[in-house]
Amino acid sequence: MEKVFILSNLFTIKSLIFILVLASTLLLNSCDFCTGVQSGGNPYDEEVYFSATPENGDFPNVYSVSPDGLEIENRITNAVTYSAPSNSGRVCFIRSEADSPDKHLYIADYNGANQRLIASDNDLFSISHPMLSIDSKHIVFNAGSGRLFYQNAESGSVFTQVTSKLSEGTAASFSPDSKLIATIETDDNINKIIKIYSTQNSDFSNPIYSKNFGPVTFVTSNFAQINWSFDSELIVFTISNSNQDIVKVINIFSGEERTIEIPNAEIGGRDASLSPNNDFIAISGKDGNIWIIHIANNDLRFSKITDASGFELNDSPKWSFKGNKILYLSRSKFDGSEESTLISAEIEITNVLAKSNKINVLSNNVILGFWKKNNL
Repeated sequence: MEKVFILSNLFTIKSLIFILVLASTLLLNSCDFCTGVQSGGNPYDEEVYFSATPENGDFPNVYSVSPDGLEIENRITNAVTYSAPSNSGRVCFIRSEADSPDKHLYIADYNGANQRLIASDNDLFSISHPMLSIDSKHIVFNAGSGRLFYQNAESGSVFTQVTSKLSEGTAASFSPDSKLIATIETDDNINKIIKIYSTQNSDFSNPIYSKNFGPVTFVTSNFAQINWSFDSELIVFTISNSNQDIVKVINIFSGEERTIEIPNAEIGGRDASLSPNNDFIAISGKDGNIWIIHIANNDLRFSKITDASGFELNDSPKWSFKGNKILYLSRSKFDGSEESTLISAEIEITNVLAKSNKINVLSNNVILGFWKKNNL
C-alpha cells in the first residue's frame, strides 16, 4: 500500500513536534489494506478523505485516513476531489492526463471501483470545482464563463444550466440534506448575490432564496463557498466591507439574519464554519491561527486552538460530525517553498471556551480534506 506521508525539510522549528508525531504514526501503520478499522477491530465512525500529491508524483491521488492518522489508504489514483464523499461512499473527482490539458469529471465508489466518466472539457465548457451531494444523487460543476451545470447523478441525465452568473473564484455547495444548492453570483461583476436553489426539480429559474449583499468581498482561504449548518437550515459565510470581517449566519427559511462583527482586526473571520450544535464557529484568523468563537446568545468568547509561528498559516477549518474534532490545513512557507499539511485537532469545550487536547498530523502536500461519516 502506498503511503502518502511526505515530509520535506521545510518545517518551522515549532513544527518539529509534528515530525515526532508522524514518525510514530509510520511505525504503527503497518497494514496492507486499511478500511477504517482500528487495531482493536472497532470501526471508526468518522474518516478523513483528502487529495494530495505523493513524493515525486506528477498527479495527486485521493486518500482516506483515520482521524488519528494511524491508518491511511490510497483510494483513487490521479484524482482531485472538491467535496466530501457521500453517505453511500461515492466520490466525484477530476482527472487529468500528462499528454493533454483537458480535465475529466468522474464519479466512483469510495475505493475507486465503478468509475464512470461524467464529462470532459470540450468546446462548450471547461470543468472545475465539481460537487457531489451527500445522498449521491446530484452533481454540479463550474463550466466556465460564470456557468454552473447540474446533472442527476443517478440517471446520468443531460446537463442543466443552473446559472450563468457565478461570481469569479466561487463554487457551489450542497446542503447536508442534499435538497439545496447555494451559490455566490453577481449581476454586474461588482455586487454579490447569494442564491439558494432546490434540487427537487430541474427548474432552476426560481431560487427559493436570493439576497444582494452589494459590493462586498467574500473572505476565504481558497475558493469562496457558502457553508451550511449540519441541520441544513442555516448558511454561514464571511464578507469584508471597509476592511472589517463580518460573519453572517442566515436562516434561509425564516429569513432571520445574524451579523457577527469580529472586533479584533488581527483575528478576522475567514472560512467561517458552524459547529453541529450551532453554538460555535471556527474561523481562520489573519494571525495564522484557527479560532473557535462561542456565538450563542451573542456572548462572543474567543479561543485559539493553534499557535502559529511567523512561517505558518492555518486555514480551512471543518468540524467533525460529533463536534469534537476540527480538520484544518497548516501551510508553512520557507525559502520560497510552501508545505501544506492536513491536521486533525481533538477539541475539548468547557463551558464556552475551547482548547485543543491533541494534534494529529494526517498528511502533507494536501490540496483539500473532508470528513466522511461512516454508517456503523
